Amino acid sequence: MRRRRLLGIGCALVALALALGSAVSPARAQLLRPPPVILPPPPVILPPPPVILPPPPASIQEKIDPALLALMAADPQKLLPVIVEMQQPLPPFIGAPNVGRALEALDLLRFNGVPVAALSLIDAAAGFANAAGINALSLVPTVAFIHHDATVGPRRSAEPPAADPPDQLSRAYARVVKAHRVWRQGITGSGVTVAILDSGVAADADLVEPENRLLASVNFADQRLTSDPGGHGTHIAGIVAGNGSRSGGEFVGIAPRANIVDVRVLGNTGSGRISSVIRGIEWVLARRTVYNIR
Repeated sequence: MRRRRLLGIGCALVALALALGSAVSPARAQLLRPPPVILPPPPVILPPPPVILPPPPASIQEKIDPALLALMAADPQKLLPVIVEMQQPLPPFIGAPNVGRALEALDLLRFNGVPVAALSLIDAAAGFANAAGINALSLVPTVAFIHHDATVGPRRSAEPPAADPPDQLSRAYARVVKAHRVWRQGITGSGVTVAILDSGVAADADLVEPENRLLASVNFADQRLTSDPGGHGTHIAGIVAGNGSRSGGEFVGIAPRANIVDVRVLGNTGSGRISSVIRGIEWVLARRTVYNIR
C-alpha cells in the first residue's frame, strides 16, 4: 500500500514537471526569441550646392571697346562686328609667328559668335558676337582686347577746295610732286607695282591699253563682282599709273608705266570695315615679292 502511494506521488510529480516545462509564460517566451535585426536608415544624398560664379571684375570691362559696350547695352541680342585681339607672347617669344594666335581667336569666335577671318597681322580675328558672346570672350585670359570692327570710309572736307581752271588740271599734280623731273631721266614706274586699297579698280583704258598693267584683283569688302561701283579706286589708280590713253596723253599719272593690283576693301557704299582693310594689307604683304609691290 505504501509502495503504491509513493509510486503515485512520483508519477504526479513527473506529470507536474512536464506540465510546467511546456507551459512557458509569455514574458519568458519573449526573452527566448532572437532579437530583431534593425537595419540602419539609408544614407541621405543631398544635391550638390549650386555653383555661384563670382561677378566678373570691373577690370573685365576694360577689355571691351567702349563703343561696343554702348551697342551691347542698346541691343544685347544683336550680332555686332568685333575684332578679338589676343595677348602678346612673353619673352623670348616676342615677334614669333602669330598665325597660331589669330587662329585661336578665330576658334573663340566660333564658340561665342560667328567667325569671319583670321587677322594674323595683329594677332586677332574678325567676326560677329552678341552681348553674351562678347562678355564670354572678355573672360578668356588670353584675350587682350575686343575691338568694335567699325566702319571706315571717305570723309568730306569741311570746305571744298577751290577748283583749278580746266587748262591747268592736266598735269598739275605731276608738277606738284616733281614727277616731270624724273620722267626726263626715263623713270616712269616700269616694273614696279602699286597696290590700290580702295573701292576697286575698273579695267580702264588708261590701265589696260596698249598692254594690261592691272595684274590682279581681290575683294575683301563684299561678295559682289562689280570691279568698282563707286569709281573712287579707279580714279586713284589713274592718278598713280594712268598712261593717258583715254585722253590722248593729256591726263597722265605719276608713274604711267607702273603696274597695279586692285585690293578692294570698300564696298558699294564707299565704306568698309577695319578688318577688311587689315585683310587687304595682309594680302599685299604676303604677295609683295610675287608682284614686286613697292
